[in-house]
Amino acid sequence: MSYKGLVARQIPRRFYEIPYIGAGAIDRQLEIRERELAEVRQRLVVLAEEAGYMKRISSVLREPLHRYANTAKRMNVLAELDACKADLERISGELNAMDLSEAVRLKSVYEESNDAPKRRRMIAQRRCGHRAHAESELDQAERSIPILERTTAAAAEGRRIMAGDLS
Repeated sequence: MSYKGLVARQIPRRFYEIPYIGAGAIDRQLEIRERELAEVRQRLVVLAEEAGYMKRISSVLREPLHRYANTAKRMNVLAELDACKADLERISGELNAMDLSEAVRLKSVYEESNDAPKRRRMIAQRRCGHRAHAESELDQAERSIPILERTTAAAAEGRRIMAGDLS
């Protein structure tokens, strides 16, 4: 809606239908152009069939073409066929002229950015695994310290006793 001079008016759809900015703008423009191209091709096929039908009718009747000239003018089939061909060429030219390299680059960047969190998550899981392993070894070492101290004390006492027996 636009608001100007104390009056609110609806903005015509043709102004905001085709996106020009944003992450998917180029893809959306391609979609729109391809849809238009398909519609023009369908219209071209229908008009070509109608023109063929009119040619068959004119050859069957074998009458001078000037009798049918007014009918063709009223139906505007041939003119519409030419207009469709021109639209088809224009849209095909626009589609071929579009530089898709930026869209391809953005798509690859997008895919890489989606892969980055997965890689970070895997690295974090590995680090957690290493940390858990290190904590386990630390616990085991802490449990073995008193045993080693007792063993060392017993060995020292045994040496003292042995040293006392020898002297």
